Amino acid sequence: MFVPTQRVFDPSLAEQRRTEAEFRGVTQSPDRQAIAGNTGDATGAMNPYERNKVHIAYGYGLTGAGVRVGIVDSGFNLNGSTPGHGEFSAANKIVVLSNSAPIVSDSHGTHVSALAVGDRNGTVMHGVAYNAQLYLGMSPTTPVEFTSIFNEFRTSGVSISSNSYGVNVLGDANSPWRPVRTSNDGFEVTATNFLAYRNAQNLTTTDAMANVFGGTSAEWTTAITAFRNFQNSGGVVVWANSNYGANEPQNGLDNVDAFAALPLLAPELAGGWITVTNATSLGLATQVLGASAVAAATKKEGGIYLFSAQCGIAAAFCLSQDGVGLWSGSNTGNTSYESQSGTSQATPQVSGMLALLREAFPTVSAADLAARLLFTADNRFFVNDANTPAGETETTATYTNANGSITKTVSSIWGHGFADLERALNPVGATSTVTADGRRINTGSIQGAITTGAMFGRGTLSSANSRYVFTDMLNGVFVGDASTFATATPDRSFEQTFGRSMLSNALVTASTQTGLTLQAAQTIVPDSTAGGYRPERMLMLSQSVTPELEMALGSGVSADQRLGFAPSHADLRAASITDRNVGLAPLALMGEDQSWLSGRYQTGRLQITGMVVASRERQQLAGVQLVDREDRKSNAAIVTEARYAISPGLDVMLTLGMLQERGGFLGSFAPRGDFVGAAASRFIGISGQARVTDKVTLTGTYQRLQSRVRPDDPASLLQASDVAADSFAVNLGFRDLVLPGSAVTLGVSQPLRVASGGIRLALPDQLIVNGPSDYSFGYSGNPQLGGPTGRQMDFAIEWSQQILPNVRAGMAGVVSRDPGHVADAPTAFGGMMTLSIRM
Repeated sequence: MFVPTQRVFDPSLAEQRRTEAEFRGVTQSPDRQAIAGNTGDATGAMNPYERNKVHIAYGYGLTGAGVRVGIVDSGFNLNGSTPGHGEFSAANKIVVLSNSAPIVSDSHGTHVSALAVGDRNGTVMHGVAYNAQLYLGMSPTTPVEFTSIFNEFRTSGVSISSNSYGVNVLGDANSPWRPVRTSNDGFEVTATNFLAYRNAQNLTTTDAMANVFGGTSAEWTTAITAFRNFQNSGGVVVWANSNYGANEPQNGLDNVDAFAALPLLAPELAGGWITVTNATSLGLATQVLGASAVAAATKKEGGIYLFSAQCGIAAAFCLSQDGVGLWSGSNTGNTSYESQSGTSQATPQVSGMLALLREAFPTVSAADLAARLLFTADNRFFVNDANTPAGETETTATYTNANGSITKTVSSIWGHGFADLERALNPVGATSTVTADGRRINTGSIQGAITTGAMFGRGTLSSANSRYVFTDMLNGVFVGDASTFATATPDRSFEQTFGRSMLSNALVTASTQTGLTLQAAQTIVPDSTAGGYRPERMLMLSQSVTPELEMALGSGVSADQRLGFAPSHADLRAASITDRNVGLAPLALMGEDQSWLSGRYQTGRLQITGMVVASRERQQLAGVQLVDREDRKSNAAIVTEARYAISPGLDVMLTLGMLQERGGFLGSFAPRGDFVGAAASRFIGISGQARVTDKVTLTGTYQRLQSRVRPDDPASLLQASDVAADSFAVNLGFRDLVLPGSAVTLGVSQPLRVASGGIRLALPDQLIVNGPSDYSFGYSGNPQLGGPTGRQMDFAIEWSQQILPNVRAGMAGVVSRDPGHVADAPTAFGGMMTLSIRM
């Protein structure tokens, strides 16, 4: 099981590392120091680490920790017979390979290794992947040695094999594979000449390799299998191109070195292989070679000079890297350093960058990891005009895996260009994830969000569980922030409470002798989502059918006025703030645009009320009213209420109901997109009202709602367990307490609040890994909608006074602790004054 870490970029850390002396230590060579102040040659003066944006990787916290890099070379700095140097002083930094020849003293291997993995210990310089571990050995010379070393790499868990050496080529200038004497050390052969020889002689690749490089065909078959097995285990092979190219005055190769381009000879090795060529700035090349040599050179472009063989026909898996005049470890002592140049110095830098990427993407295949560095490389210096180098061709390289294909413009000289870790550490191509029901979705196409209702505590997908896992086209695993998929409902409880009370106080009633009653109201109520205010209206028509039966229908916000104990105060005032506290809380989930039909039957001490309620809300987001059909939330409820008078001063009531929501759930809203939900809820309320004295009344209610939230669409990203919520309220009312005709009510209530259950997104939070790029998604802790962190308690006081027979004044105030069910939220206050005149 792999639970990825969400890597957060720290720009201050990246800048700190970029400016450290040890980061700049590789530029301490005399040649680089000589042009350090040359502002006209910024690329030459620039630290190659900086050019490759290695410091950006450090800003993500990457160091190469846990990654094993294999380097076999011509030797190392020795302390007696033990390899060591101040750049490799960390505990267990070096592991000597068992299947390698005894290590001898040589500067080349020390220099190369320090560029890849040298310690960041405050001295002189450090390697690109300074916390990676070094698996060290002597470079192989036969196919049998290749097999032994790469098998040991694989079994030892080495992720990157960095190879800065050439393979001996047999024959002479008259041999049919047309080798070139590039130096006094011997011959080299290009991939084009090797392939021409193999095809002309109708040989197998391994037969031709035996003739060109020595050994037998069978031994090379086994060696290529060892290479492939290493790649299959997740290992990337990085190989230095020949140092001798077209810019050499004599004896340069006109194409890529054959062994550096082995995947062209043995296509089974394609993917998981990078060939590295050496390129630097014209300014540094002039410093090293002289102005006349640089002027005569033909392979230069966009201020960049080719310092080795070109990528040639290996352009699709070739990178350019600056390996000129680099300062790194030597073999003349534990604190010795020197300057060296070549593809040997370019290659370990690429290997170190791959080690950083392997740390960031531990589950990807070798092919995907190599493609990540290749296909994000910087090729902006390519020129497509009269200044294009003679013979350069630009083509399109394509990399294909199960996720599709990505393409890149590549050059026959520079391959993909210079590595860019900033781009490599970010998603490449389209990103996708797999939902819990097995659907692969493009994360960039996820639309919409959940606007959570108040009973969720204004909860969003909290930071503790807001992560989800997605992958890019190269199977890189990234962690997304699911909190962007949920926003909290703005706290409108006060304006809704007072707005409804304003509407009730504006009520006008007209009756006929036949028992027909019309009640209507219209007023302006506060609404922060509609510019501050909006008109609101209420209409109710009731008819007494028989002395026991009354039917009514209405629209507006007053459905719960037909239920509960609110009508008991009708002789004093319309349903008030405190009355609404003991109203039916689940109906508040239906919003404010309610229409309803009710019937009430009363006989003796028993009163039974049945009601059907429907609403269709026009949702508003950021003050913009959404009127499309898909942006509306529809609700329907059926309520049955039985009220029984135990005695003249004691009533009890049982309320049962069902609520169906579509286009939202539990007061939450999910506009068009991937998060549309629905809910089926059952609720029960137990209430009581007791007349303590002729002037004191105690009213209380407890209501509990049980909901099953389900997707409104099979493709919804919504998942839910059953959700339970509850509310309660207690009111203590006093008549004539202050003056005759006065009414005072004290109330305490808890609005509807989630008590158990939760809402999850059908997005993964982990990977179940079977091998490189062989994984499935896990959902054990997929992102969950945060619930209440506190408990809102509303403390209300309400006073009204009959001033004249047809005039009543009132005042009300509410204090909310932990409003929105958010712990430690600032205490909220609200109040209003009313004046009611009956005509």
